[in-house]
Amino acid sequence: TNVEGDFLDLVRLELNPKNPDEYGTPDGWQAFTHRTETIAIKGGPDQMVEIRETRWGPVAEEPLLGGPVALRWTALDPEAVDLGLVWMDQARSVWDALAVATRAGAPPSNVLLADAEGHIAWTYMGRIPVRRGLDGSVSVSWADGRTGWTGFIPPDDLPRVIDPPAGYLVSANHRMTDDTYPHVIGHAFANGYRAYRISERLRAMERVREPDLLALQLDTTTELHEFYRDLIRRLLTPEVLAQHPELAEAREAVEAWDGRAEKDSRGVALLTAFRRSLAASVFAPFLQGCREQDPAFAYDGDLDTPLRTLLTEQAPGTLPDPARFADWHAFLLHELERTVATLKADYGLSRVDALAWGVMNRVRMAHPLSDTIPLVGRWLNMAEEAAPGCGQCVRVLSGSLAASERMVVSPSHHSDAIFHMPGGQSGHPLSPHYRDQHRNWSQGLPTPLLAGRAVHNLTFRPEPASARS
Repeated sequence: TNVEGDFLDLVRLELNPKNPDEYGTPDGWQAFTHRTETIAIKGGPDQMVEIRETRWGPVAEEPLLGGPVALRWTALDPEAVDLGLVWMDQARSVWDALAVATRAGAPPSNVLLADAEGHIAWTYMGRIPVRRGLDGSVSVSWADGRTGWTGFIPPDDLPRVIDPPAGYLVSANHRMTDDTYPHVIGHAFANGYRAYRISERLRAMERVREPDLLALQLDTTTELHEFYRDLIRRLLTPEVLAQHPELAEAREAVEAWDGRAEKDSRGVALLTAFRRSLAASVFAPFLQGCREQDPAFAYDGDLDTPLRTLLTEQAPGTLPDPARFADWHAFLLHELERTVATLKADYGLSRVDALAWGVMNRVRMAHPLSDTIPLVGRWLNMAEEAAPGCGQCVRVLSGSLAASERMVVSPSHHSDAIFHMPGGQSGHPLSPHYRDQHRNWSQGLPTPLLAGRAVHNLTFRPEPASARS
């Protein structure tokens, strides 16, 4: 699974005021290296792209805060990609597999391992930089030599867990190391709600079978939204509802919520929209300066930790738009009223407590060509439908984020294995197999991993050598 780590730094370049084709390095001014990339265009002339290189990597096409930056990225390092994983099929224990995984060059990933003796392990795979003088959270100059990268974390120093006391391992794109680990892995990991829920379900299991683990992958419990439900409960007291009777349906919506994000769950759509509205309004004063410096700035970090802290403390100094609102209570009431009105208008509702989650949360799987040729979309795209799950659910589904695969396999029990994939096994729109897997993936119906009895045969006939000359 994805580490959600930070393996790229934007190195701020100091240009020579007397020669803009030189940049500062610990060894003095150094000239940019220039090269030309040729991109062949079918049916048109080749496109030439001029690249400027530094000792740290290519110069980014877009400046950062008005200045040039170089990309120092592990993916551009020749050492970062190799064929080391081919030795994994020689591993006979988790210790053998750890040695292979931690030395292989590949995109950094979480690796979970198990062997025939019942041992389990977790580690990182791929090259992760050792930073000096910086943590990678901001762009700085490396010209004086005090900041930069000092190679990659040695394989034996990569973090690992072997045979934990709990008897299971969980990886859900969340942070896997604590503050005692000496190297920077990342700054914007996924929050821990999915990992916590997976652990909670696994702890409750005794005799685990394949359907149990498929059910775990389809779990739609979303504890993250409980905070926003309780916030609305505290906000909409009987006294407030007496003054704002139109918000009674909002109170009824959150009271009707079942704690899940199923297609027919009521209340979670309001909670989701309220959370988004609060994040935009509460963070606006803090992010205004960033957007003034860079109009394209977007906050892409942990949303709920700072948001929940601000909403819990409700300090007068952090009140958004104090010229308009007397206190946090007035602000929150306004945000809720606006959220309810927006949902009603967007979905044509008379009452917000009638809004089912599946009306808002949809599966939209479009073929790339459908944007270019809209008329062919009806043949190329998968059918749009209501969907269970959410961004913080084990059954992750939010916007373009969804499970690209689900699989449950127990070695030596392949006949009981379960496999899910969206779309189908064929890429040909006229094939009966173009959509043959999508229904079971979307509805969570178990699909055997093994193909079963052969129904079709596909024969490949090599073209004679004489025909190719």
